Amino acid sequence: GVDEVVEAETFTVYPNPTSGLATIAFTQPAPFCSLYTLDGRIVRQWPLVGIDGRFSVDLSNLSTGTYVVQIGTESQLISIAR
Repeated sequence: GVDEVVEAETFTVYPNPTSGLATIAFTQPAPFCSLYTLDGRIVRQWPLVGIDGRFSVDLSNLSTGTYVVQIGTESQLISIAR
């Protein structure tokens, strides 16, 4: 047989979808976390230096829609709903 290697996610965003306040929890060190629109425009960026494992962000002033959260080389979609 063939052994399959399943990599664990290095970060999670919750709640998802969110109406404003979201928590981003990460397991691998990275210099920053970025938030992009689906067409690749950067919306926000948070430095992660000195942050240990999780932080909360207020996304309530962003338009309803889907965004991409990226930490290092990993990315996830997050939906903002009202």
